[in-house]
Amino acid sequence: MEKIKEIDFDKVLTAIDLLSKDSNNSDLFNQDTLSKDEQQKRTGLQMAFEQWAGIPFRQFEQYLTIDYGKGKIAASKNSLDNDDQNYKQPVFLKMTTEEYGEAGENLQINYGFSQSPFGSIIIAATDRGICHLSFFKNAEERAFAGLKNRFPNAVFVKQYDAFQQAALDFLSGVNDNPSSLSLHVRGTEYEYKIWESLMKVPAGTLVSYGEIARAIGEPRKAQDVGLALGDNRIAYLIPCHRVIKSTGELGQYHWGARRKAAIIGWEATRG
Repeated sequence: MEKIKEIDFDKVLTAIDLLSKDSNNSDLFNQDTLSKDEQQKRTGLQMAFEQWAGIPFRQFEQYLTIDYGKGKIAASKNSLDNDDQNYKQPVFLKMTTEEYGEAGENLQINYGFSQSPFGSIIIAATDRGICHLSFFKNAEERAFAGLKNRFPNAVFVKQYDAFQQAALDFLSGVNDNPSSLSLHVRGTEYEYKIWESLMKVPAGTLVSYGEIARAIGEPRKAQDVGLALGDNRIAYLIPCHRVIKSTGELGQYHWGARRKAAIIGWEATRG
């Protein structure tokens, strides 16, 4: 397995917090009022952030504003109505009752731990595709417990396979073709509708919860869309981070609002 370069993503999140709070200060890193230690700390965070993002924070932060969110929402209105056959999407396979069995007893699941541009991940696959991808911090045991809770009676093997490697290549930017990915997804029929609609939202695009609800024929159920997105356990590949509030606010995310902001900005810089 090709190893993704390890990144101290906590530094990236800390930098976003700190630099966003001080964004009105044009001389953030050379303030006479700061102690030498504080100046060094901020300079270190700036360097870590810009190494990760590839652009200065002052350029990056435009993607975290309400005005940016509003603009992207307006631009994407009704876009989910278009069945664009040229847009490449992952293969989306619904997990059947027969495949799942009793609490996953019919499944062998390969799993492993790795790094991504957005922090540590646990990634798992059945013999048909990725069934779980979750961000975590520090404790691999807890991350595995979350996977096992999803498929209590499955047979788990700590090893990598072609499905996981394709996903890791996609996350790291080695491969930018989403149609090379196969997702084996467990959920309710209602969740499937929402997730399938979401797969039409390309990187760099943002849609509102209401737009997803309208696209699946349930225009008054934006809140239900939020709940279904919160139950998604295939992070990033089912891109629930691309759904924000109609007000332009980025909103919540199962793996943390700051991580969501970082992913949105990161995708925008590469759009």
